[in-house]
Amino acid sequence: MDALNPVKDFGTTFHGLCYGDVNGSFIPTGFKAAPSMSAVEDGVVSVSVGESFTYDIRSNATADLGAMTLYLNYDQKLFDVEKVNTNLDGLQYKIENGKLVLAWADTKGISVGNGEPILSLTVKAKEMLSEATPLFSVGERSEFANSNAVVYDNFNLKMASVITAGKTFSIVNYPNPFQNTTSIVYTLPEAGQVRLVITDMFGKTVGTLVNSMQASGTHTVIVNPADLSLSQGVYLYKIEVNGTTDNYSKVNKLIYQK
Repeated sequence: MDALNPVKDFGTTFHGLCYGDVNGSFIPTGFKAAPSMSAVEDGVVSVSVGESFTYDIRSNATADLGAMTLYLNYDQKLFDVEKVNTNLDGLQYKIENGKLVLAWADTKGISVGNGEPILSLTVKAKEMLSEATPLFSVGERSEFANSNAVVYDNFNLKMASVITAGKTFSIVNYPNPFQNTTSIVYTLPEAGQVRLVITDMFGKTVGTLVNSMQASGTHTVIVNPADLSLSQGVYLYKIEVNGTTDNYSKVNKLIYQK
């Protein structure tokens, strides 16, 4: 210290504002280091073609969020993303050419639990989807950070696949193969007595999922292998419907992997 030019004491009230790479994710190669992020399967939602529906994107972990940069890609031939409904202060987004780009930051941050919605969108299915179809894929450079700008590694998002309800008889399960649970989604063209069972590959019944009268439309049954004491392997699920005017049946494979 120079005695003729003493340093002024600012005490403890000094504040600063930092601009630039505050989360430290830039690396000298010229590219931004992107933590791995992906869409985690979150069941199936059944919608009607041409009608707008609400689509929630959920957190796959409990976290305190302070910022996000998110690139979501979708097939414009199948879906129309109409708007973002989320109440995040300062959220900026752009929908263009099959891409949804979102950016948000807030020093106060928000807390989310595992399975809680982070984003809520209004979407429309433009064509019939007879099989469960993922709506989005997560693009590179997507990341979430806490309110101190520390980027989360392996922060994933739960996203449901989409199937359209129709007047034809259909049944699928998703995901398949599966490790935790799988959703069996079926559409009844008319009301009827429904019997849905899971059997082994030799036809022996290992569990009855439905045995009741049901209305026409789309129905979903979640299969938990623990409830049925399933071992790893290939099973069959069979549906039989005694409708008011006709009978229907179908058998599909279900693959359980631990």
